[in-house]
Formats: sequence, C-alpha cells, structure tokens
Amino acid sequence: MVVSWLAYVVVGIVFVVLIVHQGKTNPAPRYRNGYEYEKYVAWRLRNAGFMDVRVTKGSGDFGADILCRDGSGRLVAVQCKMYNGTVGVKAVQEAVAGMKYYHGERAMVVTTGIFTAQARQAAMRMGVELRERVV
Repeated sequence: MVVSWLAYVVVGIVFVVLIVHQGKTNPAPRYRNGYEYEKYVAWRLRNAGFMDVRVTKGSGDFGADILCRDGSGRLVAVQCKMYNGTVGVKAVQEAVAGMKYYHGERAMVVTTGIFTAQARQAAMRMGVELRERVV
C-alpha cells in the first residue's frame, strides 16, 4: 500500500518537473506582441532543423523578421504576421523584399491567421513558402 502511494507521489513530481521544464524551453503561445511571436516562430524553426536562426531588429528589418539557413545551407528570409484574420499579398511582397535585401535564396511567410487567395497566388508565382495557423 505504501509503495503504490509513493509511486503516485513520484509520478506527480515528475509530471510537475516536466511541465516546469517545458515552460522554460517552449515559448509556445504566450506571446503578447509581434516580437514575442517572432521569437516563438524562431524557436519552431530551430526545432524543425533550420540553422543559424536569428530574429532581426524590430523596426527597419526590410521585410525579414527572421533569417535562418535551411538544411541545404540556403539563407531563408521569414516574415511573421500575428493576425487573427487573413494575411494578404503585402506580407508576401515583404518576404520577397527581405529575401532580396539580405541576398537570401528562399522566402517564407508564417502567420497565426490564414492567407487570402491573392496571397496564395502571389506566393506561388514568386516562390514564397506560406505557413498558416502557426500558433
């Protein structure tokens, strides 16, 4: 009887430790502003295997909120949009501008929302990767 009670206590302690550890390592959706969302997306990119992931300065980033390298070493310019609704063509254009400015080879737009049909069409024509509902 004591052994089973002790097992429950140990499992409870391990559970609490895991929750506290996850809170320190996973900045997931606790962002309050665009910069915190950018840090969250950077964290997700690192976990997806992107390298040299860095968040650019807040203003004057020339359309790239994050710069990173993919598995092939290509520079990727990432534009982040923390929107509740739809994201339009402008975000795609900003990602392309950031890619060009930083001499990147890929562009990506990541959002909490969804993309308009026009944004999807523009992204397809310009070769921009779209990732929506990233929360």
